[in-house]
Amino acid sequence: MAMSDNDGTAPVKKRKRVTRLERSRRIWEEVEQAMVALAIRRGWPHETQDDLDQAARLLDEENPNPYRRFRAGLGACRLFQDNIKYDFMDMAEVKSTQPIAERFIKELEVL
Repeated sequence: MAMSDNDGTAPVKKRKRVTRLERSRRIWEEVEQAMVALAIRRGWPHETQDDLDQAARLLDEENPNPYRRFRAGLGACRLFQDNIKYDFMDMAEVKSTQPIAERFIKELEVL
């Protein structure tokens, strides 16, 4: 029995591999976009990294917490920004730290 050229199976698409630096860049961009969006909603300056740091300080003032969770959260996420510059994290570290950034973003989105 001869098989036709079109046997009904679709070719399997391979996922494009993303480097740890590219993954770090994407994560940091999402964090930065969430911080900028929050600052815009609040009418706060948002053009520089210092503006974003100040926004985190203001959030901590509005939401008193002994752990300064917004400054701490932004600081933890800056690890990805630093990794883009200095390339010190391996892929396992990037993947295991990503949930911290995802939780931080979700927290910003509900404010």
